[in-house]
This record gives sequence, C-alpha cells and structure tokens, in this order.
Amino acid sequence: GDFEILQKLINDLEDGETLQLYCNFTYNEKDTITNGIEIHGRNITIDANGFTINASGHSRIFNITGSDVLIKNVTFINGTAITPETNGGAVYMESSDVIMENAYFIDNDAEEASDIYVYSGKLVMSDCELGNYDDNIHIGSDGEASLTNVIQSSAESGKCIWNDGILSLNNNSFDNEIYNSMGKIVTKTNVVILENQSITINEHSYDIVAKITDDNGN
Repeated sequence: GDFEILQKLINDLEDGETLQLYCNFTYNEKDTITNGIEIHGRNITIDANGFTINASGHSRIFNITGSDVLIKNVTFINGTAITPETNGGAVYMESSDVIMENAYFIDNDAEEASDIYVYSGKLVMSDCELGNYDDNIHIGSDGEASLTNVIQSSAESGKCIWNDGILSLNNNSFDNEIYNSMGKIVTKTNVVILENQSITINEHSYDIVAKITDDNGN
C-alpha cells in the first residue's frame, strides 16, 4: 500500500472504529502527501499488526490534530518533516490525546523532534523504542507526555527529549539526556538514564540522584 491508500482507509473510518493494517505502507512517486497522513477530529484506533509505515524521506508520517488516537504494533521508518512544517519527523500532534503501544521508530528526521512533536495535548507511550537520532521527542509548553518502558539507543550524543511541558517517566532507558527548559519532570520508580548522562535545566547541568523503591514505597 502507499500513503494515498492509507489516507483513504483512515478517512473511511467511523469514530470508535479500528483500522487493521494488512500490509506495509510505503510512500511512492505517485503520492502527493508531504505534511503527513492527516488524522483530524477523530476518535480511532490504528493497529498495524507489526507492519511498517515508510515515508521514504519524502513526508512526515502522521499529522494528528484535535483527535483521540491509539496507534499500536507499528514501525515508523524514514519519516521526514519538510516545508512548511519542519517539526516531528514521524508524528506531529496538536490538541490531541495519542496513545502509542509497541511502536518502533527508525531513521526519522526533522528540524525538531525526529520522532514525535507534541505541540499540545497528551502523549502516552508504552513498550516503545525511539529512533537512532537524537532529539527524539519535543514536548511543547501546552503538551504532556508519559513514557513507560521506552528505550532510546543512539550513536549520536545530544538530547533524547526536550521538555517544555510536563514529562512523566517510569522504567525507561535512554542513552541521551533529557533537556528540561520551562517544563516539569515527574519521575516515578525505576527511571534509568545510562551512565554519564545528566538532566540539563535552563542550561545548568545537575547530577541525577536515583531513589529505588518497591511498590510499597520502601
């Protein structure tokens, strides 16, 4: 399948319905989408069933606005944010609640947020693996993100997450640092940031102090 077909499949969904992907979807020379497959004003689920959505470097993958969306069991490859909107290589979300489960991000690229740009709304991720570039997630001042069991491995130094909003972390492992500008970081138990990493707040670096507790708070 190509991007135009996937856009039509999403457009044809009624609110509350689930789209079950049946194959890989890859951007081809006949596609005209550049700003991402649009999900606007919808309440839907997309279950990719382990298939891949590949933008081939020609487009963002999803542009989600004013929607409640669950996306699961998917691999996002080669999403690229290009003119006019250059943020969010795989996913751009605004005024939306997005849940990502079992999602993998590979070789996505953008001026800011190679994987997901949370302009506003709430992103909930679980059991996901971020891409191999830095600057994977950007959370705007009106945005919120909650990450559980999320892995990020990168050969590049830099930041994994730029947070201007609210960020909650539980049982994650990141190679790169979290940069907290104007936002708030809420850390739960089992936060893992690998050796020699730091959290930078307003351009000042702080050592990470970890408190490990069990479910009873001991």
